[in-house]
Amino acid sequence: MVQTYAYWISTAMLSLLYLSSAGLYLARRDYVREVLRGLGYHAALATQNTAREMPSPYAPAASSLTITTRN
Repeated sequence: MVQTYAYWISTAMLSLLYLSSAGLYLARRDYVREVLRGLGYHAALATQNTAREMPSPYAPAASSLTITTRN
């Protein structure tokens, strides 16, 4: 019984951490960007369009793949 309570309490705390982090990022975007830059993270991590600006590490490998289909 104690393990069940510990599990759900830790799950709730982790969920609150994620939600508060997302809320902070949405509410204070400029502040979060400054902090990320101050910590030395890549500039694309501190921008809104991260997925489009950062190259995929799999791009060279994916370009050399050939796709075959069965008929």
